[in-house]
Amino acid sequence: MSIQQPQNIDHLNSPDHSLSHRVFANDNEAPVKKVVVDSNGDSFFGDYDGGNRTKIDSGGVVTLEGTAKRWLTIRPEVNIDEINKQTVPIQGQRGVFFGYSMPVYNNDHQELFINQEVPGRWDGVSNFVVHIIVALSQGEDIGDKFQFKLSWEHDGGEGEVIPDTSNDVPIETTILENRNEAFDVYELEFTIDYDIDGEGNEIVEGEIFAARLQRIAASSLEATGNILVVGFDVHYQVDKIFKAT
Repeated sequence: MSIQQPQNIDHLNSPDHSLSHRVFANDNEAPVKKVVVDSNGDSFFGDYDGGNRTKIDSGGVVTLEGTAKRWLTIRPEVNIDEINKQTVPIQGQRGVFFGYSMPVYNNDHQELFINQEVPGRWDGVSNFVVHIIVALSQGEDIGDKFQFKLSWEHDGGEGEVIPDTSNDVPIETTILENRNEAFDVYELEFTIDYDIDGEGNEIVEGEIFAARLQRIAASSLEATGNILVVGFDVHYQVDKIFKAT
């Protein structure tokens, strides 16, 4: 009987191991760069040459680049005090779900106010999206429409004056076939143009993003019933695992 001797295998540098692609950034001989360390001591994981990668800098800060970026979803704060003061909009209920019942706005406080601190994990160079889930409160005719307007602004941060202006983003929705019964769900996505105010006045992390949501008149064929606002959140494209500071 032969006794097999233990083998001393370098698993870290094995051709079958993903770390076999460890190279330096200036190594142009490497056919594939999956794990790279540059001259600054920064490490990159993923598609190095294509710019789609996770970076860990020499100080240990993790950032995401290119297609490695992901989306962060945060629910904004709703100004409940204003709703309680005005006693509108009222709520509608369907089973365990509640929603704010929105008629067409007519200078009657039928509106919702939200605000949120812009997160430090946001990449700071992309538009973000206010996502709102709504539902019909009653059956409607196919082809009828409803429209919402999101009016938003950012506060500019310390040393700035809170503005009394806003940027309006309307979205009109046409009621579809087989989706025209009571409590059929629709989703609205309002794009927030982070640099709409020009260079030097962009939205930046830590500022307060605030908005007002109103249902406004449709261009034609107005839906008869109220529209229920069931839920809303804000989607940010992020390039950081944690806020750096």
